[in-house]
Amino acid sequence: SDHLYQFGLMGSVYVEAMHQIQLPKVALLNIGTESNKGHDYLHQAAQKMERCSSIHFVGFVEGHHLFKGDVQVIVSDGFVGNVALKAAEGMSHLRIQQIHNASHSNKFLKLMLKFLNYDINYVTESMNPERFNGASFIGLKKTVVKSHGDAGVYAFKQAIEKTIFEYQRNVSLVMKQKIESTLEQMNHI
Repeated sequence: SDHLYQFGLMGSVYVEAMHQIQLPKVALLNIGTESNKGHDYLHQAAQKMERCSSIHFVGFVEGHHLFKGDVQVIVSDGFVGNVALKAAEGMSHLRIQQIHNASHSNKFLKLMLKFLNYDINYVTESMNPERFNGASFIGLKKTVVKSHGDAGVYAFKQAIEKTIFEYQRNVSLVMKQKIESTLEQMNHI
């Protein structure tokens, strides 16, 4: 539970520093939104997050909440988070491929898609996982961003731009100061 609490704190502070959202909403990924569902370690992490003034903890979310935008930080362990991300990436690729295939197999649909070209491009681009390449290693002294192993040129460019943005905002130092301050406050409670 300690590591999930720490992930929640770091995620909250990271979103504040990167996107300047004061006290972003934080939730734990679970098998249900009800407070009695899930493993004990999730409930322990939830209690710790509720006591922390630097975390705006809103409870549990399920997998289908991942893309709703109701919360800014969704906390999970590395295994569950990685499975969720890869499933989402696979779904994005599938949807983009389905739109592409449909536009080439049906003449009427092909004509209609020409009228909707801007909308279709917007949808496919918004689902393109390459736009979101670059995983920040938070909690380190310096800015470190890892690119996906099979990233193309566009995806790699996105990771570089994210790295520059983090560096310019001095995210590592801002996070260090906020986390130290929060932990000091928590030790006095």
